[in-house]
Amino acid sequence: MTSARRLVRGLVGVFGFVGPGHAYVPLLDAEAVAHGLARALGLAATEVRLRALNAALVLAADHELNPATFAARIAASGEADLHSCIGAAMNVHNGGRIGSVPDGVERLFAPGLRAKAVVAAARRVLASAARLPGFNHPLYPRGDPRAELMIELARAVARGQQQRAMLEAIDRLKEELDQWPTIEGGLVALCRGIGAPDGTAAGLFAFGRVAGWIAHVLEQRLQGFMIRPRAKFVGSAVAPQGRALGG
Repeated sequence: MTSARRLVRGLVGVFGFVGPGHAYVPLLDAEAVAHGLARALGLAATEVRLRALNAALVLAADHELNPATFAARIAASGEADLHSCIGAAMNVHNGGRIGSVPDGVERLFAPGLRAKAVVAAARRVLASAARLPGFNHPLYPRGDPRAELMIELARAVARGQQQRAMLEAIDRLKEELDQWPTIEGGLVALCRGIGAPDGTAAGLFAFGRVAGWIAHVLEQRLQGFMIRPRAKFVGSAVAPQGRALGG
């Protein structure tokens, strides 16, 4: 078994800490990844849930050279081993601008809040000149197509009042505040729709990216060159005392 395959299989079991057992749940021999995830999360492995989990992983796998992916490629270009490359990417991914965004979305759509309350909270966030977590990706001014697909899947499976309230709130945020969900918003909606516990969306986001990072690492190794951007001095600054400051 390759190190990449062992890494992916090992990460499936980590979702057991999010599930009801709060313990590592190893992937069984010959068990598909989506089946293992459902079991670790304490979900019945229905066809619609498995389809949703697979869709989330595929849609999250790659997004060009985002900061975490670039970090993985830089590490690979320096001939770091696979686990070090993935670790470098994960450390960047877990920052407040990427990997932790689903947690902010879960707080915005806190369980028990009706759509009206969510929209009111969103108005306050926007009035403070802050960004709404999980909405309005700069590359997708009219909506993130990855989120649209996940929300469509969530609508197909959502049965409880809490799930329907979130989907209603998403629709109202589009109509009333011109706020369009990003992949993070779509992941939270999808996870809520299939009944996964909070924390699952952030985990799936990172786990899906791992597959993409592995592909980038392998590709970078085949390229055989080191990524080493150069710094170019383009001017000078003058200190208050008149002393030139170099770069």
